[in-house]
Amino acid sequence: QGVKLEERLSELRLLYVAKEDSNNAAQRDVDDLMIAEEEKAGSIIKAARLNLSRHLNKVESEMLASIDQRRQAVKREKDRIERIGLSKVELAEKSWRKRVIPWIESASRKIDSKQTNRS
Repeated sequence: QGVKLEERLSELRLLYVAKEDSNNAAQRDVDDLMIAEEEKAGSIIKAARLNLSRHLNKVESEMLASIDQRRQAVKREKDRIERIGLSKVELAEKSWRKRVIPWIESASRKIDSKQTNRS
């Protein structure tokens, strides 16, 4: 019976070693799957970051272009207002000259005629 016990013990040891090997292989498979999932998640995160970065760059360039367009529009409007303002000043000056110069000339003639009459 001692020999049978030894054989049985040897079989159990072999089963234990086989089970350990199987557990180790299963654990390695689980570890490999976890590593693969982590790498996959990492690449998904990297891709998401890249897409987000591209989107932000696009939005930034659109905003800068919009700001530049607004600046140009403001400058054009400012230039237009200045031109209109100058035109109005010029018109006012012409109108003033049309009214004042004849009055001055008339007054000057009157003064001249009074001086001539006195002499």
